[in-house]
Amino acid sequence: MRLKRIFTTIFILACILAIPVAASTPPGSTTPTATLTPGTTLIPVASFKMTSTEGLMPLSVRFFDTSLNTPTSWVWDFGDGGTSMDQNPTHLYSNPGNYTVTFTATNSAGGNTTTFPITIVSTSMIQTSQTVVTLITTIPRETEQPTVSFVGTPLHGPAPLSVRFSPTVSGSPVSYAWDFGDGGKSFDKAPFYTYNAPGTYTVTLVVNYAGYKKTSVQEDYITVNGASASSPMDPAVAFLSVLVTSLLCIAISRRKIS
Repeated sequence: MRLKRIFTTIFILACILAIPVAASTPPGSTTPTATLTPGTTLIPVASFKMTSTEGLMPLSVRFFDTSLNTPTSWVWDFGDGGTSMDQNPTHLYSNPGNYTVTFTATNSAGGNTTTFPITIVSTSMIQTSQTVVTLITTIPRETEQPTVSFVGTPLHGPAPLSVRFSPTVSGSPVSYAWDFGDGGKSFDKAPFYTYNAPGTYTVTLVVNYAGYKKTSVQEDYITVNGASASSPMDPAVAFLSVLVTSLLCIAISRRKIS
């Protein structure tokens, strides 16, 4: 009798161990995103100062890089056809007009872009009477630029991938405009967006202030993989499967031993 019980116990344990264990990933979960480890390089947050935002032509303006997260390369577009790859360039505006300075800071993690307007006037644009009235001052001064950036969570995973975007801005923004790179757009401050197709997407945020706007571009920021080939088994279904199989094994073992 004792020998029969031993064989029965061994047979039941063998049946249970032979049952394939279902994946324990909870329903609706996505592929875990990479966590930030010490030494990880962050995408720069582009920002700069300039000695003047308006003035009488010809106007020489000095630009100073104040970006965060240690950029290693810089691209300046001064809006009048002039460009530079220096970190802190000086540019001479020779013609009157309203220009937009575009600055991109880049490192190994990616690039980020910001913009700011500058106005140049000529002597013919200055109204005079018996006393010359100077409408535009050319005294150099540093102008602090608002900073605009954003983060998304998660940054990669299988389709459909839902991402929460949160802006990080200074100053007093008036409105927000998002472009998610797949044709989708939003004017919410912190939108929640779902990517349905696999691919790599560049996300753009334009923040409007009173009289000007600032832009932040995160290139190849979101990566969406193909949908998972198989869905994980529900834990309740897995438990019932183990229970039913165990009962069948017990019934079969008793019939064989008897």
